[in-house]
Parts: sequence; structure tokens; C-alpha cells
Amino acid sequence: MPMKERRKLLRDIVYSRLKSRIVIGKLAMGSKLSENLIASEFGVSKSPVRDAIQMLERDGLVIVKQQSGTFVVRPTKKHLKEILEHRHAIEIGSLRFCDKDRLSDLGQELSELVEQMEMAIAQDNTALFYILDRQFHEQIVASSGNQLLVRSYEISSALMAVILNHYGLSKDYVMKAYGEHCAIANFMIDGDLKSVLSILDAHLDVERNIYYGDARSL
Repeated sequence: MPMKERRKLLRDIVYSRLKSRIVIGKLAMGSKLSENLIASEFGVSKSPVRDAIQMLERDGLVIVKQQSGTFVVRPTKKHLKEILEHRHAIEIGSLRFCDKDRLSDLGQELSELVEQMEMAIAQDNTALFYILDRQFHEQIVASSGNQLLVRSYEISSALMAVILNHYGLSKDYVMKAYGEHCAIANFMIDGDLKSVLSILDAHLDVERNIYYGDARSL
């Protein structure tokens, strides 16, 4: 394999692994990343590590500070508000662009995720609930069929996962979200886009969601 292709492959591997660790909370918000330690752990040189960090910085998942190092993002309240606004705009827009003839099928797909959410709640498996919640909203965006929207949404989706895995949600909040997910899926099955948009708009309300868990301390 040519050197350039090998470096790109290694970069993508390092990027994927680091991103996964950040999103699931294994690398905590605000923690410092060491290029030397990462390179040693993954058995690569520092070049693909630096390339991967540049990609993570582009995604907003890390912050590179001159003379200080690289740190996992710790959003300010203003940053969280921007993430929520981005998420809201893309999800609502995606539903407006989706194929209305597929709305019922999308509702069935989301209903299956809702059933899994119910089991996750019964098992008190919050981590699984967060994963299913992310998949639920990603499928809504994917319904637009617009790859630019999908790629843009990946940024706010990953950042929201970081925040949720760090701060968490109260049980009351989880149950409220679950109920709204049920309603969204059911109205989709019925083909009632107006009701879906109304519930989704409230579900993604920025002022409501800015107080995720202990995020008020941001």
C-alpha cells in the first residue's frame, strides 16, 4: 500500500476510535489528549494522530490550545445553545423535505426503536436509551434524503451524545422524551405530518433542552 494511502487509513482508524471514546464518555469532557500516549497505544506514529486530531477539531469534539495541548470539548452554555439550535433547525427542516409517501414507513421504523427504548428504561439502561435516542433522531434526518443535511447533523448529534453521557438526564426527563418519541412515531404512522412537526418542535425546544441534567452548571 502506498505511504499516502496507509497514512490516511491509519488516520481514519485513530479518528474513529478517539471519536467513539469521546462520544460515549470514555474520554471525559475537558480531559487532555496526549499525542505520544495515543500513538503508543495504537501502535502508530504521531503523524496520523495529529491528522485525526485535526478532524476531531473540525467536528468540534476537541479544542487545540497553543502551548497547552489538546482537550476534549467542554461546551459553554452559549455553545450548548448553538448546538441545540443547529439540531432543531436540521431535524425540523429534514421532515419538511422527507418523502411524504414514506412517512408511515418511517413511523414504523421509529416505533421499533421506541419499543427498544421501553426495554432500556425497564432495565434501567440509560446508556442504551441514549444510543437509541440518537438513532431515532438520526433516522428523522436521514428521511430527508439530503446527504448534506445528514453530514451536518452528525456534528450536533455527536456533541449532544458527549453532553448526555457526561451530564445525563433525570428519570422524569427520560420518560417525557420517551412519551414524545411514541407520539412522533404514531403520528407518522397515521401520516399526520402537522402533528409530528408540532411535537418534534416542542421536543427539541432550545430553552427546554438547555437544562439537560446538570448542564445548567455549564
